[in-house]
Amino acid sequence: MLTQLYGIQIDSAELSLLLRHRAVLFGMVGSLLLAAAFLPRLRTQAGFAGLLSMVSSILLFVLTGAGSASLPRVALIDAVVCLVFIVGFGLHLISTHRHGADLI
Repeated sequence: MLTQLYGIQIDSAELSLLLRHRAVLFGMVGSLLLAAAFLPRLRTQAGFAGLLSMVSSILLFVLTGAGSASLPRVALIDAVVCLVFIVGFGLHLISTHRHGADLI
């Protein structure tokens, strides 16, 4: 499945373990974001966690220049989603600030 999505082969058990761990962490951030959709008190912290996760992924791609044929497409999709996320999270922060609630 990873070969189809990202154009990479998993050649070792160690790499497989690292990717599985990354998937668990990604699932945790996603779960936090999903919970924040229903629990307003979690929104700011979840937003920062999600933004850090997305920006770090894009930044690592840019800095390493890792390059299968599919990774630039994935990075572009991540960048577009990140921009949408930044706009939504920015609106949340503005709204929270206007209503006098604590940001963190």
